[in-house]
This record gives sequence, structure tokens and C-alpha cells, in this order.
Amino acid sequence: MRLSHFTLAFALLFAVVLGQQFAESEEGKTDPQAARMERIKKIRSPGPQHEAMKFFEGTWDVAWSFVMNQPDGKSTTTPPTPMTSTFRWVIPGRWMSEEMKSLKPIPYMGDYHGFLLHGYDNHTKNYVSCGVTNGDTSMNMFRGVKVDPNDKVFTQYGTINEWLDDTFNKPVKVQIEKVDENCFHAEIWDLQIGANGKPVIKMKYTRKK
Repeated sequence: MRLSHFTLAFALLFAVVLGQQFAESEEGKTDPQAARMERIKKIRSPGPQHEAMKFFEGTWDVAWSFVMNQPDGKSTTTPPTPMTSTFRWVIPGRWMSEEMKSLKPIPYMGDYHGFLLHGYDNHTKNYVSCGVTNGDTSMNMFRGVKVDPNDKVFTQYGTINEWLDDTFNKPVKVQIEKVDENCFHAEIWDLQIGANGKPVIKMKYTRKK
């Protein structure tokens, strides 16, 4: 009789402990659907990369120069043409436009008017841009990443159809380098020049006071 009482008490204690452990394990489980919805929410929502785009907001003075690369490897840079560029949110916190206009004709191009859209794609983890100008009927698209841990240098890659020499899908690189809070540099590289490509356009942006 004593043994049966002891056995019953032990069984009850074991059941209580097992029940507590089961309850704790159930609480610790993650609902797969909830986790999926949380992931989707993060992909759809603006993040720190979008917040950092505020750096560009406003109007900038731009010095635009062509780099003339010669077959012998030497290059010369044209005197800068003054331009103005204005960045503004078109969808606040998500998409920023850049409208650039020349203040006098650019050599070989005439008056310039360009419009770009910039953003960050959470899904692909790419900085994305697309642009059009008054110089042709093409829309150019670029994707890229931050390439240094100090958030100073960013690169994007894409292709253009070069109507000057009738080349299609020419690979190009766009490189942005922040100098300080009131200055950044932009370069467009032709990746078919030399082994690693060379810049063909250089732009210095200075924040308008």
C-alpha cells in the first residue's frame, strides 16, 4: 500500500514536470506563417539604407567633365561644365529623384537635361537607379552595392546602348564617393576600355548654400 501511494505521488509529480516542459516548448516555438509575414514586412518597409539617402536631398552645384582616353593609354580631361542637380523625395522615405540640368552647353552634347530615380531594393539588397535624358530615347538601369565599411563608396553596374559607335549592351560602372557632408564625386566608367575599364565622365557635386 505504501508503495502504491509512493508510485502515484511520483507519477503525479512527473506529469506536472512534463506538462511544464511541454508548455515551455510550445511557447518557444515560432509560428512559420508569422515568421514569413515578418520577413515580408521587412522587405516591404524602408530601412537604414533609405534613411541614409537623406544625405543627397537638396540642390547641388555640379562640375561635369569628359575624360578623353587615347589608344596609347593616356587621357585628358575637358574643362568642367557647370550644372545643377536637385534631389527630392518622390515617394518619401523610399524613392528619390535627381533632376540635372546644364547651365551652359556641354561640349559634344549641347544643353543637357537628365532625370534619374534612385532607391534601395530590400529584396535583392541592391542600390538601384534608372535614368533618362534629353540626349536620346534610352532608359538606362543600374544595380549595385556599398563597397566599403565606412559608407563612403558605392558602385552600380549596368549596360547602355552606345549610339555613337552603334554598340549594344556596353557594360558600364557608376561610382559614387562621399567626400564630406557637402561634397561627393560621381564617375561613369566604360568597362570595355583596358583590362579594368576607365572613367569617361567625372562629376563633382558641391551642396548649394
